[in-house]
Amino acid sequence: MPKRISTRKVTGGPQGADAYVVIKAMTWGESQAMLQRINEVWKTGDEQTPAAVVQQNAEANRMLADYVVEWNWVGDEAGEEPLPQPSKDPNVFKALLNEEVKFLLESLQGVTPEEKKETSLSD
Repeated sequence: MPKRISTRKVTGGPQGADAYVVIKAMTWGESQAMLQRINEVWKTGDEQTPAAVVQQNAEANRMLADYVVEWNWVGDEAGEEPLPQPSKDPNVFKALLNEEVKFLLESLQGVTPEEKKETSLSD
């Protein structure tokens, strides 16, 4: 009997070979809704009040936290303290480096580090 695999573990990335993140797969409908929301924000970006921008950033963090199920990532503090799980603290994304956020977004789209290497080698 077929079984839908709705999560996948992505290893490596900007936090090193021992790092991992478990990503919940998006349905097609969820992908479309997210793109629609991003387009709405983009269209009204010039008209945004500072309060609206803060609210939209918080919404983006919550949306991303819905799909990052688990990770073993650490922060820059001495002793490399583990970062909180996004489901417990969606604001944790604010502490990430741009490269780390890019890795998460690519992982959400289904791009693995191995696929990314293959693409860059063929360019």
